[in-house]
Amino acid sequence: MAFEPNPLMTRELKELESQLNKCGYRAMVFTDTGVGLTESTAKFQAFHSKSDEFARGGHMMQAQDGSEDSSANSTSLVRVIRLTDFILNVVNTRQLPSSRSPPRTILKMDVEGSELEVMSDLLVSGTLQWVDLTLIEWHERLETPDPDRARYLVGTRKAIETMAYLSSKLALSRHFEVLSFDDETYYNIQALSKQC
Repeated sequence: MAFEPNPLMTRELKELESQLNKCGYRAMVFTDTGVGLTESTAKFQAFHSKSDEFARGGHMMQAQDGSEDSSANSTSLVRVIRLTDFILNVVNTRQLPSSRSPPRTILKMDVEGSELEVMSDLLVSGTLQWVDLTLIEWHERLETPDPDRARYLVGTRKAIETMAYLSSKLALSRHFEVLSFDDETYYNIQALSKQC
C-alpha cells in the first residue's frame, strides 16, 4: 500500500500498482493522499524540474508568512490520513488465505519533513510492532522556522533506531527494523515488469 499526495506522480504509481498486481502482489496506491497525525485535507505544492524528468517533489507546508511558494508548479488539495490508524485498522487486520502466520509489512516512508510527527505517533502508539521493516528518508536538513526541529528529528531517529535494535537484540515477541535511505526506485516500472 502506498500514499502519494503529489499529483505529478499519479500516472507512474498507478502503472506500478498495475505491474505489482500482475506479478501476484496485492498492491494498492492511494494517490492525492498524504499521511499525518489526523484525518484532514491539506494544500500540496508540487514541483517538477524541466531539466530532470524524474525530479519531482513537493510539500504540504506553506511559506513562513502563510503565502504559497511561488516556485511550485501546481497547488492542489489532498486528503491526509493518520498512518497509525491505517496500520492498526487495515494493515494489522489482514489475513493470508492459507497461512497461520501474519503477513509481513514493509513501510517505505518519504514524508518530506513530517517524520517527526508521523514516526513519533507510530512509536508512542505501539503501531511499529505491526511493521516488520521501515525504510525511511529522514529530512533533518529541511529549512524550518523552528530552530529546534532538526535536533528533535535527529533525536527521534536515534530513539527509533535504538528501539528497533533492542526489539531484535532482546528477542521480543514482535520486533521491527528501520533502515534510512534516499531512494526513488519506483520510477523504474519497466524493470519491475521484467522480474515477474
